[in-house]
Amino acid sequence: MPDMHAYSPSPALRRNRPLRAVGACLAAALMLACGGSGGGSSAPSSPPPAATATLTSITLAPAGPTLNVGASADLQATGHFSDGTTVTPYDSSVTWTSSAPGTASVSASGLVSGVAAGTATITATKGAIQGSAVVTVNASAAVLTSITLTPATGVTLNVGQTADFTATAHWSNGTSTVPYDSSVTWTTNLPSVATVNSAGVVTAVAAGSATLTATANGLNTTAAITVSASSPTLTAITLTPASSTLSVGQTVDITSAAIWSNGTGTTPYDSYLTWISSAPSVATVNAGGVVTAVAAGTATITASLGGVSRTAAITVTAGPAAALTGLTMLQSTSSLQVGQTTGVVVMANWSNGTTTSPYTTGVTWASSNSAVATATPNATGCTVTAVSAGTVNITATASGYTATANFGISGSTPTVDARLVGSWSFVDTIGEYGSFYTFNANGTFTYSLVYINRSSCISFSQIVASHQGTFSTQGSLDNPSSAGQIIFNCTSHFTDYTNCAGSLSRAPWNGANPHFHWAAFINATTLATNHSDDFQATGTLNHTKQ
Repeated sequence: MPDMHAYSPSPALRRNRPLRAVGACLAAALMLACGGSGGGSSAPSSPPPAATATLTSITLAPAGPTLNVGASADLQATGHFSDGTTVTPYDSSVTWTSSAPGTASVSASGLVSGVAAGTATITATKGAIQGSAVVTVNASAAVLTSITLTPATGVTLNVGQTADFTATAHWSNGTSTVPYDSSVTWTTNLPSVATVNSAGVVTAVAAGSATLTATANGLNTTAAITVSASSPTLTAITLTPASSTLSVGQTVDITSAAIWSNGTGTTPYDSYLTWISSAPSVATVNAGGVVTAVAAGTATITASLGGVSRTAAITVTAGPAAALTGLTMLQSTSSLQVGQTTGVVVMANWSNGTTTSPYTTGVTWASSNSAVATATPNATGCTVTAVSAGTVNITATASGYTATANFGISGSTPTVDARLVGSWSFVDTIGEYGSFYTFNANGTFTYSLVYINRSSCISFSQIVASHQGTFSTQGSLDNPSSAGQIIFNCTSHFTDYTNCAGSLSRAPWNGANPHFHWAAFINATTLATNHSDDFQATGTLNHTKQ
């Protein structure tokens, strides 16, 4: 549409024109009144026309908006003119375009909509004049959509027995987090029949039926608990693997499971069984079910208890022992949200065509960028924890072979409550316990928990649990009765033991990673923390800012 502003006089011109007209009339009247001669003079000329103001620049506000996928932001254009005036809004006078419509689209009136994560430049154009704004679109954070339990249908227990339930979180982006046990609230409707702790371990108390419920973010799922007063009986035994082919000198560890009359199982059950080889000259078996190949031939391994037994077939070949030829990485997903975890394992490939999974012998794990995701070895492989948005490679190395898992991490970097930054400490009145935090503004931390045995020296005179890594905060830290969380992703964590003679030894810390502490501000210089999930279950401690 035409730019009407270019044809409109400025306010100053509009104010001054009537005054000049009046002045001209007064001057003419005075000349007539004073007898001024008009015969030899030309008529007075009219004032010159006002200069037309032209567009000199366009600015957009906001200049750099950030929005999530699906959200929108209304950009407003302002036209700046040569006479110093401006027109706001100038939206309908310009043509709007986006450099990346697949990331952010823009309407004819300047309304920007987030389409996909990334950046796009929005430009408003009038003739040869342009104004632009860079729009950043963030992926929407995944939300919890459901929780499932394993075992899903529940369990039947005898009084005194326990069952460990595992919670799995399912997210709106299609990923899952398992275990999710520490993030749900566990309850039973009849604690007199069955109780459950904060890790999802159910304990049978008395005969009857109860319902187990796991709740998080307003979502819940249930499982049935049946408690019987009678002791179950062994009904079957299973062996894994059921058959094996070995070269002389090789071993295989057969794992047993006991199946009970109440439908429950116990794995492993190896040490409770009697293990026998039908041909010890071909293959031997120890009390834990480990079979060793002695000479070429076949043997039957029998595991039994009472009148219940199960067998496994062993074939021994005279050829050389199989050699490792490579590693294969096994992963269930290649994408994670910040804060999520997943497990990866490696499979060993052997020269005889067989494989072993999971394979852990001599395997070392590493992350290409621990600021994006950490790699923590576990009993079967490695736990990968997403720390910040980006891409990362997790590698497993053994005997010169390497396997790699690739991950894309999305989502916003975890938030940090700025009030935590600084050093906090707690020392009890007799100096036996000390808890010390240092939180840094860049989201890193150091932490130690010290126990000193002052009464007597039984084994150790001092124990220090040390952690280093990154931290984030979740929930409000302002309400002691409903404290938020400080979530720790440890890159280094170990325990130092000083014995009675003063000798120091170090052991790896085997707690969960990431893990969390409950925390709340009592006031600006007092922080209440509960780290019962850590080295020493000291309960709630009030730390003082240094």
